[in-house]
Amino acid sequence: MKKTVRGSRFPRQRQRVLGVLGSEDTLPPSSHEQWAYLMVNEKSFRRYTRAKAGVEHEDEVFSRGMHSLHTRLKSGPVDNIESYARTVLRNEAKSFLKALAVQREKEILVGEDTFLLGDAAPFVEPVVHTDATQRAEMQRLFELLSPELTEQELTAFALVGLDGLKPWQVAEALDGNITAGTVRQAVFRARRKLAHPSVLARLGISPLPE
Repeated sequence: MKKTVRGSRFPRQRQRVLGVLGSEDTLPPSSHEQWAYLMVNEKSFRRYTRAKAGVEHEDEVFSRGMHSLHTRLKSGPVDNIESYARTVLRNEAKSFLKALAVQREKEILVGEDTFLLGDAAPFVEPVVHTDATQRAEMQRLFELLSPELTEQELTAFALVGLDGLKPWQVAEALDGNITAGTVRQAVFRARRKLAHPSVLARLGISPLPE
């Protein structure tokens, strides 16, 4: 039985990034040994990526990191492939999570126009792409929750509750403007507010008790 990602209705399908990129035809012979090392130790590097980016975003960040490594190895081997690969994956995770935080903030503030902006302004291109149905669901969710939560609570709740990030990842993604403790408190406040019977009734989740 296949396991599913938390919050997802689809089985987890890992991308076979390394095998797809290959090495024999696209890398110089001097880089073959280091690329082979990455292939042999793929599971280890995936675990490292998962720890930095979260299980929901492991595939995307790992794919980006390996493409960056493959491009670099086209110029020849690096001094220490283990250390270099971890640095690349760590930086890719930081960049991805920062872009994700910006995306969620824009979705919360702009709503449906966020996705229209993507056509005219490349700098707001979403890092997590969704289809029309998912976009509509996300928009409706933010519209429902916005009157109940502060901007900070809604941003933290979206990144932790919906995207599966850890509080420290959210704090880092927001450039350290808030601490991990502040993120935890914001999520706690959001969940407490959303659990109130009157709020649940307004959201159409459960009726007020008689």
